[in-house]
Amino acid sequence: MGESAKQSYIACRENGDVDVMSIMMSVGNDLESKWEKFDDDAFNGAWDVANYVSDYLTKRAGQEGCSCNYEVIEVEGFD
Repeated sequence: MGESAKQSYIACRENGDVDVMSIMMSVGNDLESKWEKFDDDAFNGAWDVANYVSDYLTKRAGQEGCSCNYEVIEVEGFD
């Protein structure tokens, strides 16, 4: 799932897309289209992952999110 989300993000940015909502939709749609690969081992769904990506990008940009956002955990060495 992480590799798929990463590839979706990279594809968006390479195409000049910087809109968080658009990137979130791309990640969610890509994951959903391949979900049979992840379903047996996943504790979350495709859109949970996409929403987390959105929350992460919002926090990373220094923007304030809402109280319903996931708690974004910074992982050392992950950029």
